[in-house]
Amino acid sequence: MKFDGKNLKDGSRTIANVRGDRIYEGSSTSKCLANVRSGKLYEGSTTSRTLTTMKDIDKAIDGTGGTTKAALWIAKVR
Repeated sequence: MKFDGKNLKDGSRTIANVRGDRIYEGSSTSKCLANVRSGKLYEGSTTSRTLTTMKDIDKAIDGTGGTTKAALWIAKVR
């Protein structure tokens, strides 16, 4: 997988794109998969359902990058 600053790609296929604190499916912004707020990853565009904490994502994936790591976590771990 590769992150080019905006899109998370697996080969030539765009899996997710990151805009601010939100993670969207594919290359469009029509479906929000998750958002990051206050150290937690929430499902969709609201804060009603917590998926995990950023602390747990940091334990599962080495490296830097908050929302980027969250996008990778959604693609591979979830």
